[in-house]
Amino acid sequence: MLYRSSSTAFMQKTMSFCFATVTSTGYVDQTAGLWLNLQAMHPGSPLVVCCLDDHAWNAFSPHIDDSLILVRASTVWGEANWVNLCARMTRPERAFATKAALAVWALEQGHEGVMVLDSDLLFEEPIPDLITDCLESQVLLVAARHNLRHWRKSNTFGLFSAGIVGFAAAGLRAARIWKAQAFDECRALPVDGLYNEQKYLDYLVGSFDVSIVRDIGINVSPSTLKLVNPRQNAQGRWEADDGTPIRVFHYSRSADSNLPFARSKVDLNRRGLEKLKAGLPVASMAERMAVKAPPFSLARIVRFMRLGAAWDALPVLLARLSRAMFTLHRVLTLPDLTLPERWDQAFRRKHALHLKLEDEAFPPK
Repeated sequence: MLYRSSSTAFMQKTMSFCFATVTSTGYVDQTAGLWLNLQAMHPGSPLVVCCLDDHAWNAFSPHIDDSLILVRASTVWGEANWVNLCARMTRPERAFATKAALAVWALEQGHEGVMVLDSDLLFEEPIPDLITDCLESQVLLVAARHNLRHWRKSNTFGLFSAGIVGFAAAGLRAARIWKAQAFDECRALPVDGLYNEQKYLDYLVGSFDVSIVRDIGINVSPSTLKLVNPRQNAQGRWEADDGTPIRVFHYSRSADSNLPFARSKVDLNRRGLEKLKAGLPVASMAERMAVKAPPFSLARIVRFMRLGAAWDALPVLLARLSRAMFTLHRVLTLPDLTLPERWDQAFRRKHALHLKLEDEAFPPK
């Protein structure tokens, strides 16, 4: 963790509320835009940026100030857990799971509350009411608001959005439970009642003091635009059909680039990158062609045997076979570790580490 501040500022920072996000290569611009956005909306509230790789770390590390706290994913997980995750999860899966570990880490540093955000969020207006709700309850969750005509989506994706999740210090145990479950399994596998890190949030409602955000102007996304039907009032303020102010827009890759919200987010990202003075490296075609194939011929065979994500909607046996093939392919092709080390991390070692995380969430009485 890096700070460029006095010891007094450090104490103030670690005893306050903070925002947090996870970033990696390909998301530095989104994160830089979120940083600028939060500085304007909530000046003085720090943003904890958890970097999954060296590119993201190098982009942000020269720019640490009172509004930015930088930490590596291996730090928030612990080295052993991080190596294990890398041995059996893809980069997106590691990013999803790391949101839970980041929430735990931020609270363990002494923050009174933390709100974990996806980096592709756009804040049109401040959210002081959500911060207050987060601090006064144990957990803050945002309703996913699936269209009631398609309520069965909740069976797959859960009741809440993981784009905004808050924890108070009193909810540390809830965050640790989320972390343990995400470590164990963080994949889009609906037949097992999973959806990455998101569906685990449903469990927290029955076990903790949870504040549920039902404000339709929070976390507006391309999938909820028809429900919200945004419009501008006479003052130029964006609001829903019923007059509810639209304060947070969830910009995703599926968003129409012509949407005013999307254009605003893209502009923030551009200005954020300018502030970092670092662009994203683009590999040349020659560099891409120079990448060598996996050394094990068996790995190539397994890759072609993998069943697509669409098969997850078929019977349970086929879905689990799909994930088993994915895991096997990952183990056989992961760089940096030897094949025996990969195999050990993905299977035997995972069980021991998961038990340790559960012990932290459920300490003996």
